[in-house]
Amino acid sequence: MSVAPLAVLGGGNGAHAMAAELALAGHRVRLCEHPAFARAFQPTFERGAIEFIRDGRAATAPLELATTDLEAALEGVELIHVVIPTTGHEALFDALLPRLRQGMAVVVWAGRLGALRLASRLRQARPGVEMTVGETNTLPYGTRLTGPARVEIFFTARRLFVGGWPGKATALLLGRLRPLFPGMQAVPHALAAALSNPAVTVYAAGTLLNVGRIEFTGGEFYIFREGITPAVSRVIRALHGELERLAAALGFALPQYAEAEFGPPLSLEGVEFQGSGLESFARLKGPTEVRHRYLLENVRDCLVPLVELGGLLDVAMPVARAFIHLGSVLCGEPFLVTGHHIADLGLPSDPAALRVLCSAEPVDLPRES
Repeated sequence: MSVAPLAVLGGGNGAHAMAAELALAGHRVRLCEHPAFARAFQPTFERGAIEFIRDGRAATAPLELATTDLEAALEGVELIHVVIPTTGHEALFDALLPRLRQGMAVVVWAGRLGALRLASRLRQARPGVEMTVGETNTLPYGTRLTGPARVEIFFTARRLFVGGWPGKATALLLGRLRPLFPGMQAVPHALAAALSNPAVTVYAAGTLLNVGRIEFTGGEFYIFREGITPAVSRVIRALHGELERLAAALGFALPQYAEAEFGPPLSLEGVEFQGSGLESFARLKGPTEVRHRYLLENVRDCLVPLVELGGLLDVAMPVARAFIHLGSVLCGEPFLVTGHHIADLGLPSDPAALRVLCSAEPVDLPRES
């Protein structure tokens, strides 16, 4: 059990599930939502507790604090869990940066390069603050809010990876997280964690290649019930291959999968998560619209900077580029303009320096001149 309180920042599915699980394990948990979403957060705020459902059994998880006051949520906190989609990262980072203190640790769950962006902004805005920043490849579970202040776990991750940024921070972050999540494993750094997230390929392809069905049904679409077909699986495999080649060019390897594991109906999500088979996954509704976070966070926020890295390292990524262009047209937004870039990640534009920084050996970031 942690002595210091833990902060879980977010008010959606994953944040409620994590706050509830940690609270039921005996930890002091503070759940904090952004004020812009206070109305949806109101039931949790009023109850100060979350109904947590797993394997058909319900338990009430008491929170030390449920609030929209970030200052209050962070008082005395040493470990911060950021559990929101990447679409909300920048607004949260804006509020978080002035409040970060020496010695704190921040883990961006399923960060999709969010830890690199936070670390870069921290170095620029608070250069004297020494703290640990990193991210995981995924959330510990597939989960949904099924009622006011009520969250249900549908399936759980078979393995969790964490990487610090820079890589030398990984061991420190792993030491803080393993008491809470005993199965946590280390990867060289946060970039390796981001590239090890199968959702980037599975959800991007499953959405992009099913937009007609999503629109036709008015959002009555279930990605794992109807979206991952043999043809879609072939695209997932091709996109994953591009990420494998990018990782190799940077000096590290991604988790390996058998060819059959890319297939329908679950593709790599069926490998990385465990539940009651297809039934668990089939209950997840969505995406309900074309301009959905499955496209925005996986294509705009993640693939755009990865393709830029590929260009620097002469790694051809035609499938990822096609996703970016098609996603831009479908969403009516120029992803190459609005997406994140190497500069946002604080990465060097020199290929040799990039390879040194991103190799499997943990190294420090270059000093700001």
